[in-house]
Amino acid sequence: MKINKKLYSIALASTILFFVCSILISSVALAAQEIRLSEDIGENGEPSIYGDKVVWSYWDKIHLYDLKTGNDTTISIPEHYNAAHSAIYDNKIVCCICNVNENPVRDRLYVYDILNSTSSLIAENLSHCVPDIYSDRIVWAEERNSKIDVYMYNISTQMKTQITTNGSANNPSIYENKIVWVVWEDSWCNGTIIDKNNNSISRDSICIYDLSTKKETRISTGGRTYNPVIYGDRIIWHDSHNSDFTKGTGEVYMYNFSTEKESRISYSEQSSLGSSPAIYGDRIVWQDCRNGKEDIYMYNLSTQKETQITTSGNAYDPDIYGDRIVYRDNRQRLPPGDGYFSDIYMYDLTAKPIEPQAGFTSNVTSGTAPLTVLFTDTSTGGVSTSWYWDTGDGIYSKHAMNATHTFTKPGVYNVTLTVANEAGNSTVTKQNYIVVTSPETLVADFLAGVTTSGPAPLDMRFDDISTGGVPISWYWDFGDGINSKHAMNATHTFTKPGFYNVTLTVANEASISTVTKRRYINVTSPKISVADFSANVTSGKVPLTVSFTDTSTGGVPTSWYWDFGDGSYSKHAMNATHTFTKPGFYNVTLTVANEESISTRISTVTEWVYISVTSPETPVADFSANVTSGTAPLTVLFAATRPRTLVYSGIVTGGVPTSWYWDFGDGINSKHAMNVTHTFTKPGNYTVGLTVENASGNSTATRLGYIVVTDPKTPGGRLQ
Repeated sequence: MKINKKLYSIALASTILFFVCSILISSVALAAQEIRLSEDIGENGEPSIYGDKVVWSYWDKIHLYDLKTGNDTTISIPEHYNAAHSAIYDNKIVCCICNVNENPVRDRLYVYDILNSTSSLIAENLSHCVPDIYSDRIVWAEERNSKIDVYMYNISTQMKTQITTNGSANNPSIYENKIVWVVWEDSWCNGTIIDKNNNSISRDSICIYDLSTKKETRISTGGRTYNPVIYGDRIIWHDSHNSDFTKGTGEVYMYNFSTEKESRISYSEQSSLGSSPAIYGDRIVWQDCRNGKEDIYMYNLSTQKETQITTSGNAYDPDIYGDRIVYRDNRQRLPPGDGYFSDIYMYDLTAKPIEPQAGFTSNVTSGTAPLTVLFTDTSTGGVSTSWYWDTGDGIYSKHAMNATHTFTKPGVYNVTLTVANEAGNSTVTKQNYIVVTSPETLVADFLAGVTTSGPAPLDMRFDDISTGGVPISWYWDFGDGINSKHAMNATHTFTKPGFYNVTLTVANEASISTVTKRRYINVTSPKISVADFSANVTSGKVPLTVSFTDTSTGGVPTSWYWDFGDGSYSKHAMNATHTFTKPGFYNVTLTVANEESISTRISTVTEWVYISVTSPETPVADFSANVTSGTAPLTVLFAATRPRTLVYSGIVTGGVPTSWYWDFGDGINSKHAMNVTHTFTKPGNYTVGLTVENASGNSTATRLGYIVVTDPKTPGGRLQ
């Protein structure tokens, strides 16, 4: 009957008790029977045994195996859930299920009735769920408000009871009317101790609760306590204070609460803290990783003898009932080296060993050389401890439960497997079992890209389309002195004009094949560029800005030379912009070239009298003022053009001026100002003149007595 399966939390603190320090020498169990119970290949969980029934979890189901009949019954759980930590008592199974897609992931605790095939939800939203069951009572640890306490459920009365209230209880186990658990982070605990590697660890205590008397008793242990299990008046647990607890190993201890004595059971210092020990009668079993191998060990309290149960080096999580020990074992190494993938085994201490009956299968039985085959042992009867494979080609494999072999030569092969254990051996031979044929003869072939011709440089892709067998090597010859090895498909650039033969050679273990396609690639000379161009405008007044665009045809030019006919030119510009600053007629020339040959692949075009540039019109001066009279000082705004917002203004006609000269008649003038503001400081009549100019000429406008300025001190504002 399985009690606690897996370490879920680290128990803390306890006081030192006495140890029985008798060192025992382990022997290997003989004259017993081991059988494999599971058929699924995958993550088979920790097994639990009661009477003739064994249970274990497997992903989304629970297996119930009947040792009497050999029947394996699967119990399905809700969709999207996985099962773990199953335990059995009589006809009741308890287990935890969880949905890993939930956030946070929470466990649900169920009980399953084997007789009527019904299940009942006991608790949910659990962050700790490692239950134990005895009779009609289930115990587990449950976290609420960051406190972990022990709870009990009575299946008969359907009553749930909180056993502890201190918030620091974990890993409960039940037997008859007594419940035990680890208490940590408690004021009753007695400080810390130092393990053998100088790690400071807390002391823990174990609590016992009697359901009959409702009395709680505490036991001070010598160090750090893990996974206590109760049977009769004995409690067993793992303790790490004699080893390095950071490595997850320790020792097995026992406490007899009738005699109030503590005893040390194991001395290897390698018992696995993550796996619960188990006890039935005078036998204690546990997982031990001494010598770097995980195996199951047993101690008999009556004979004071330790026995090594397994020798595979991959055995985990034992449970015991009567003369039978169950555990999971990854001796098949599926996948290699992954200890989570395992099978469920049962070891009967009293049964006579059974001779194995050899049997095997393979993933394939025929194919072309080289043919790789995986042979899988399917032997029945007793569990084999040795294997001998003869693959019929002069090669054999010893001690491999499953074997992978590669047949390198064609032929028909007999395969033989011999299995053995302490009870005897068995051999099976499958005649003409593996048929290996020669690889098919290769026929080389290939295909080029969309086209097989074009001007240099020509980029080509070649694809292997060989038939027959599968090539394992390729050799390309492109006919221009360049080749490519080991490329199934190849890309190549032909840089010179000409016709090229392309050859492909392919090979495998059986044959070599070559194909040559003559004059397959035609590389021509690049096309000659034919110069041509256009302009956005071809006539206008000085200054005239023109954009020229290359419109050459034929091959793509790589260089350009523009001559604009006015002594200016532009190199290396595909398109050009130029400003003509003087009137006249201009010839424009474009010369282009490409990479084939600068001397023979040049093209020139000249457009005669292509650009016509005329002189601008002579401007006609005119102006206006915002005011023409007033008292001194008088500020006047003169405008050479008439803004639309002004009422009084003149209009400048003719060409567009490029300079302006104002004479205000008071000895002051202004240059280069289109519009000006001037202040007349003295009374008087002033003649104003404006001269405008551009490249074509100038023009002057004069207005006599245009501005009248009076003396502000003269009555009536008259001039003196």
